[in-house]
Amino acid sequence: MLNLGWYRRALLNGRPSVPVPLLDQGPPAKSGSAKAVRGLIEAVAKQGWKRPLYAACTVNLQEHPMPNRLSLEGIVYRVLPRAGSG
Repeated sequence: MLNLGWYRRALLNGRPSVPVPLLDQGPPAKSGSAKAVRGLIEAVAKQGWKRPLYAACTVNLQEHPMPNRLSLEGIVYRVLPRAGSG
């Protein structure tokens, strides 16, 4: 849902806040969600990976590539601190 501006704003303004880049507020686009995912991963990495980051296993990884390695854990992918695919 990171392709939705309202969802990114809700994460950013929530308690506790999630460091999600807002990007532009135009219509949802695949590139927007990819930028949001990269921005979120970069923000979590800057904090030293203090909190785990997960993606639903229903995410189409062809359309929304993850820049980091993933570990399938039940019904979610855990985003690992290492870059790479697979």
